[in-house]
Amino acid sequence: MFGKKKNFASAASEPGVNITAIPDVFYGGKDPAVYPSNGRAKASAGARGPGGFLPWKKIVFISAPFFVAAVGGISWYYIRQARPAPVQREVTNQTATGETAPLPSVEVPTTDAVVSDQLPVVTTTAAVTAPPLPSLAATPSVQAESTLSFPAIFLSDSPDADVDGLTDAEEEIFGTDSGVWDTDSDGYYDGQELLNLYNPKGTSPVKLVDSGFVKEYVNPRSGYRLYYPSAWEVGTVEDDARVLFNSITGDFIEARVFHMDAAQPFSDWFAATAPGEIFANLIPVTNRFQTEGYRRKDDLAAYFPGDKSVIVIVYHPTANSEAIPFRHVVALMTASFRFG
Repeated sequence: MFGKKKNFASAASEPGVNITAIPDVFYGGKDPAVYPSNGRAKASAGARGPGGFLPWKKIVFISAPFFVAAVGGISWYYIRQARPAPVQREVTNQTATGETAPLPSVEVPTTDAVVSDQLPVVTTTAAVTAPPLPSLAATPSVQAESTLSFPAIFLSDSPDADVDGLTDAEEEIFGTDSGVWDTDSDGYYDGQELLNLYNPKGTSPVKLVDSGFVKEYVNPRSGYRLYYPSAWEVGTVEDDARVLFNSITGDFIEARVFHMDAAQPFSDWFAATAPGEIFANLIPVTNRFQTEGYRRKDDLAAYFPGDKSVIVIVYHPTANSEAIPFRHVVALMTASFRFG
């Protein structure tokens, strides 16, 4: 499950140690009989109203009478003066329906300025064309960059002194002992408990989300959910289509929403959106909340296709990094992900 193989055999071979698999009753944060039932209010996506009137359109309507008056005054003046061969320029205007209709030709002098007792200084004016009306078609629910960047696939983990499936950096953010492979002495490795959404520091059955070491993020636009370390900062860009979970080391994990046509195979979307990545390096996964998706073999990226979108989780190490301190945080996010 982890980015590099862990030698659990050394701990398992200690006298008196009995290693078993975590019971299914704990998977996905389910409540066995020993848990109190504590319902959780489901965060809902905030409502969004339609956009307001376009500011440039107001400007066009307000300035139109002044423009017509100025054109008429200039035409009248130069007809009286009978200047020879003025330059003819055609001015076009665009109707509210989007059709362009020609306006009468306006005589514009070639001189830089003309002074009159009755009219103000008039300077040479270039042809003016009203800007086209923007499309008012419905905006798709996802607007993010068309492609992704990925970390190298052969990066190793940072130190893991007790070989328990969590790096020493991860032990700090989850409150476990970096010198003991089983912090709570319940017979399960710390990393094993974490990836089954179970508190590795609890001495009795405690769900990971109730431990205080993780929080649940709910995307207000798409409604998807996942767990992330409580000590990390969360930032959003592109109107919540792109979320950054930032560690104190500069490494961060990105969760991004991409549009995908309902009839489009995931493999076709992957080929177009993840350049340089190999589809054969993906492993199908069904996580603890029975959400189906794919994860990269090294656990540094995961994909969850929905009806009209794909949510991608990808690790971004610091520049020139040769070791990954938070690989298993990506695995935690993958294990806890579900659609709203």
